[in-house]
Formats: sequence, C-alpha cells, structure tokens
Amino acid sequence: MTIAAFAYAYGRLALLNEAHLNNGLDLGILHQLVWRISRGSLPESSLKGFILWGDHANFLLYVLVPFYRLFPDVRTLLVSQAVAGTIAAWPLFRVAWAATRNAFFAYVILFASLLFWGLQNALDFDVHAPIFVIAPLAWFLYGLYFRRPVLTGGALAAGLLAQEDAAAMFAATGIFLLFTRRRRWGVWIALTSVVYLLVIGYLVMPRYTPGGTPLVHFDIGEYPGGPVRRTFGALTHPARTFRMATDHPEKVDTLKSLFRAWGYLPLFSPFTLVSFLPSFISRFLSLEDLRWVRAYHYNAPTFPLFAFGAILVTARISRWVTKGIAQRLTPLVASTACALLVAAGTYASSIRNRDLPLWKLANARFTDRPYFPEHAAHLVRGIRGVIPPNAAVSVASGFVGMFSNRKRVHVFPNLPSTGVPTWIVTSDQFNTWPLAKGEMAEAIDRLRSDPAYEVIWDEYAIVVAKPRPRDRGAQRPPSAPSLRAAPNADRPPSAEE
Repeated sequence: MTIAAFAYAYGRLALLNEAHLNNGLDLGILHQLVWRISRGSLPESSLKGFILWGDHANFLLYVLVPFYRLFPDVRTLLVSQAVAGTIAAWPLFRVAWAATRNAFFAYVILFASLLFWGLQNALDFDVHAPIFVIAPLAWFLYGLYFRRPVLTGGALAAGLLAQEDAAAMFAATGIFLLFTRRRRWGVWIALTSVVYLLVIGYLVMPRYTPGGTPLVHFDIGEYPGGPVRRTFGALTHPARTFRMATDHPEKVDTLKSLFRAWGYLPLFSPFTLVSFLPSFISRFLSLEDLRWVRAYHYNAPTFPLFAFGAILVTARISRWVTKGIAQRLTPLVASTACALLVAAGTYASSIRNRDLPLWKLANARFTDRPYFPEHAAHLVRGIRGVIPPNAAVSVASGFVGMFSNRKRVHVFPNLPSTGVPTWIVTSDQFNTWPLAKGEMAEAIDRLRSDPAYEVIWDEYAIVVAKPRPRDRGAQRPPSAPSLRAAPNADRPPSAEE
C-alpha cells in the first residue's frame, strides 16, 4: 500500500505538470519513440533528426507498446515512469528485512527509497529513460542476495535493455563479485555486461547515428583517449581523480547528498563504492556541468546501489555485535541505530527542503509556471484537435509532448528542411529552448509578418499560425527562412536539455 500511495503521488505530480505544460523536450522525444514503435515503425525522430536507437538503446520501452495501442497519450508514459521508479522499493524492503530481521530498519529503507531526492527530481520534470533501469537494478540486487540466478539474469537483461550505459554499472557489480566467494556469478555478469555495451555501442548504435559515430564516450578533459583509456587513467590516478571530482562546490554538494540520504552508511560498503564507480567517473569528471547537479536525472538510478550498500553495512555491524551477553538484543539495537541514521539522512536530504517536488502536492493550485495562464493548457489541447493529424508542426519546446504523436514535429523556430507546409504553435511565456524568451519574442514577431503564414490565434500569450495555400511550383517567400534565422535556431535538439 505504501508503494502504491507513492506511485499515485508521483503519478499525480507528473500529470499536474503535464496539465500545466511544465515539461520539456525529452518528454516529446520518448513519446514519439513509443508512439512510432507501437505502430510497427522504427523510432525515427523528427526532433533529433535520426532513428533514436542511435542516441540511446532503450529497447525495454517495447513493453509499453500494448498500453500505447490502447492509450496513445503522453500521460501513459508519465504514469509508467512513476510506477517504474517506485516499484523498486519493494525488493529493497525485502532484502532489508531478510538481512536484519528488523521491521523498523526495513521500513526506513522503504521510505528512504521512495522519498529519495534524486527520484523526486527525476519524476518531477519530463520523462527519462534511465528511470526504467531502477526496477530491474533493484530486482537484480534482490536476486543476488537470495542467490536466484534466473531472476538475476532476467533482471540483468531488463536493465541492459532499458539503457545501454547501464551496462557499465552492472559490469562493475560483476567485477566486485570476482573478489568474493561468488566468482562465477561475477564472471558471467561482468562478461555479459561488457559484451552487450561493446556490441550495442560500437556495432548497433552507429548504424542509426549520423556519420556512423559511436556514442560510447566519456568527456573527461584531463584524460585523453577513448573510454577504456580514460577509465584506466581515472582509476590509476586516484588523487588526481578525486581532485577533479571535487573541484566544484556543486560536485561536492551532490556527492554529499547522495551519501547523506542513506546516513553515510554506503561510504563503508565496498559494494556501493565499486558499483557506483562508472557513474562517478562519467559524471563528476565530466566537462558538462549539467551532469554534476542535484537536479540531473541520472541521480535517480543510483539509489538501489546506495540502499543495498546501507543494508549490507547494517547487516555486517549486526553480525559483529552478536558476540556478547545479549546476543539477541544487541543486533536489534545496532540495526535500529543504523535505521535512525538513514532516517536522519532522509529527512535532511529528501524531506526538509521545501523546494523538493513532493512538497508541491501540498499546494492545491500548484504550478511551476505562474506566469503562464492555467487555462492556456486547455487552450493548447483544443488547438491540437484543430491541426490535421498528418500535418507537420513546429511548436515551442514546452508544447512538444502534446504534439509528438505524429511523424513530423519540430521545435520552433526550426522547420522541416524539405519545405513541407507546417503549422506553428508557440509562445514566449513558456519553455522556449533553444531560444531565450527575448529571442523567442523576436521570432514570433517575424512569424506575424511572414506572408507564408496566416496567424489564426494570437491571444493569452499563444500564437498559432497555419501555412497559406501556395500554387504548385511556387517558391517560398524570401521572408520564410527568417524564422530559422534566430540565434541558436540551427542548434540540434539534445535529449539532455
């Protein structure tokens, strides 16, 4: 019931964000992906300009196809993400109970998982494919703990299919097992993960990437070479790596928050430190500051590793204190003390901050965009019904999710390069990426004066324009390309933004 309640809360949060158009480009990209594969097509993205298997290999999203056949709506994807992010708490709860036989500790792990600040931030904005790694990873750890090879293998397969870069995390787990009594498990887990990453990253994905370029890379500035050489450099120069990973206050804050959420217990877990290493290297040594921050959605998939590490450390401490007079009471006291540490960390990092997303549910009229009229969302939905379903559209990035169940959707001011007649729905009062709001206002002014378009709606900060009929063979008016002349307009959309 607890997990169902949190799934409902996160689902409601996602639907409220969607109702207020508080989303961005990723939602539209993944919505178009699932919508196309649900109709038996390759996930060719008009937003990215190529088949999405060249960007990320999110094959696990095929499980949503039956639901999309019945409910081909962006809200299906949002609710699915909320469920995928919360059901991972159940196997962790079961492992915590089996390891300590302390119900209080098990429930603390349950609530710490469901309230984890990284999960809150990820489920608050857009849809992110890495969220679908969380449940397979949690069940993978469950299978490892209870020595269930079939379950472990199935969860490993699901995790690899969810996102190709999760293979590095699973491979690190396998490498850790090589130094335990479960070497055989470690060999097949590490080998399977590494082979999958290499095949997908260097053979499959380049077939769909412009130029055939493999996207397996780490942008670690101080370590040259490919991913293997850079990883080797990071591992063989620990002092330099630590300096790079802590050379910015935001890096330090994010790292502290990751461990603080679990009472700092994972710091004493070799399992967590080893399995978290690929994420640590690829993110905190990166030159992109987006990867360091607390709001980055890649914080969410790590929580099963930290929760599992906290459980292992607590179980180890409980075993250490069994030697003594009160052999039954002392382990219970020890695990309860660890539970209090985790509870305190959860409160400090995932509850106390009133800016965290779940607190928004306490506001009955919540919206992240107070300057955007609440009725505008209903208006945009009405406009969507007016545009022919097969027409190409170019929309403000905040509207992309609503219009991406079609083959040709673009982010305004970008237009199809083939000159296809395109409807435009935009606003300078919402998410205007890739333009600043002032630049968007200038682009909208050019649209109003463009003879190739007829503005049919220009109220409540929303502008809708449809292409004027043209004679066959007529040239596009010279002013039309000016829509693309705004700064950054030719910048290719990025799923990270």
